[in-house]
Amino acid sequence: MASKKINELNELTSINYNDLIPVYDVSDTGSEKTKKATLTNFMKPISEIVNFNGLDMGGNDFDSSVLIFDSLPTGGTTITNWAPTVGKIIYLTSPGASVSKPVTITTSGLTFDGNSDQLIFNDYSQALIIYVYSSSRAYILSNTNNVDYTSGGA
Repeated sequence: MASKKINELNELTSINYNDLIPVYDVSDTGSEKTKKATLTNFMKPISEIVNFNGLDMGGNDFDSSVLIFDSLPTGGTTITNWAPTVGKIIYLTSPGASVSKPVTITTSGLTFDGNSDQLIFNDYSQALIIYVYSSSRAYILSNTNNVDYTSGGA
């Protein structure tokens, strides 16, 4: 492999969380700057795994743009007073949600497509991509398997 360029390698189309990714470590002062990282560790600064029992965001946003709701407690979880950053595109997915473990998200004055200030994930295969247009409006760019954003207050 040392004689091949990255663009000459075979493409891996199905990535596992234990697969390795080459990373050039600019903070390393030694000569071995190219290191390996698992996909899980590579994604840590990008995504957040949410698996708590209730959270009041207090009008703040999550650090990342990818939210994964997994390993949910029985009865599900709620996130309240979420105020996502204007101009941000956010991917939310819930591989751990089910009818018995729903994820309910209520915003701090923001509505989704002008319908509601609430999102409800109640199926393990649901995902949503939103664009936060303003402090009061977010647009649904993609809704996989019908995340409910039409009920609740607004």
